Amino acid sequence: MYDTAREVVLNLVYLVERYGFVLNGARSYYTNRSQPPLLSSMVLAIYSATGDLGFVKKSFPSLLKEHSFWMSDVHKVAIRDNHGRIHNLARYQAMWNKPRPESATTDEQVASKIASASDKKIFYQQVASAAESGWDFSSRWMRSEKMWPT
Repeated sequence: MYDTAREVVLNLVYLVERYGFVLNGARSYYTNRSQPPLLSSMVLAIYSATGDLGFVKKSFPSLLKEHSFWMSDVHKVAIRDNHGRIHNLARYQAMWNKPRPESATTDEQVASKIASASDKKIFYQQVASAAESGWDFSSRWMRSEKMWPT
């Protein structure tokens, strides 16, 4: 299904060209957070299977654009190792401080236990960042519904 995979990746390339990154989902309310940065790995996998250099050349500007998104001040974290060298890492950092539209009721219920308005904004930003990482908050993966916070 190389043609299908190629078209899926080209759709993601379009999202990078339009929005500057791969949206967390193809819905307008996901323009505030991205997918995990796997587009370059997808392009490499298709190239490795097909040898389609034209596909790589077409995708390359978008890969650079996505890399710039992840290395922007919003996402970049600089750390110093034990030898004094600086290393730049990227972190999930959704650009959102309200309940997530797809989970607003749950987010509002949890946030209702937080007294400070500024702490609620931090909570909303952090839960959106966790969702940006690809973490699935669904209870369907849990053995017991009692494990899900209420």
